[in-house]
Amino acid sequence: MNYALELARSFNLILDQKRTSISLEVMARTALEASGCAWWLLDPDIGARQRVCRLQLLRISRAVNLSKSIASSGADPIEVGGEPELVRKYSRKLCLKEFETHDRKKNRKCETEVLTSYTSRVAALTNAAHFHCSYEIYSGSAHAEVFGIFRIYGPFASTYPERQTVFMLARKPRAVLAASQAMLVALIQPMTRATILFGWDSKTIGRDVDELIVLANDTAVFLDEFCKSLPESAPLS
Repeated sequence: MNYALELARSFNLILDQKRTSISLEVMARTALEASGCAWWLLDPDIGARQRVCRLQLLRISRAVNLSKSIASSGADPIEVGGEPELVRKYSRKLCLKEFETHDRKKNRKCETEVLTSYTSRVAALTNAAHFHCSYEIYSGSAHAEVFGIFRIYGPFASTYPERQTVFMLARKPRAVLAASQAMLVALIQPMTRATILFGWDSKTIGRDVDELIVLANDTAVFLDEFCKSLPESAPLS
């Protein structure tokens, strides 16, 4: 959740620059991925052992990917830290069963728990907030896919004498508003689960978090009013 908070702080800085929604959507997507993990771990319908299994599944997955990256650079993963084995050693210390293969993928199951994908974790988070399909759209922006970025273009000029429309990146207030709402979902949803699970109050959550939520809400309200006073798109100056 701290990771999502840091992204939200950067998000608010970019809001002041009056740019397109591209960078905002990329940061909102990353925040949703981080919050999707927190949302999955803080599931109120599982017990402590299942929660630890889920955490270990996330750890082993990232450790294996890290070791592969280290190996591809020519270094020895064992010399750097041997992360996967450290995770397995800690699981044994907790008396958890060894990681199992699931759906033909290694290290995907720990006892009763199965590691879900980023997409499914984010979908569970956003569906609970009735904020559907945002992750898939913002993934298009993050990967510079045509469907993801062309919607941010707007008519800028026309050729002469053919009168063909020339499209350019444009400021689209409603896209900025949607990205702001996605960031709010990434902040508030896992925090709500943590509050219920641990019985936190506003003092426990912390002044910085409380202040950031107020700021984000104020920003969303401002953008909503801003959208009502502007056309659908405006070319970048």
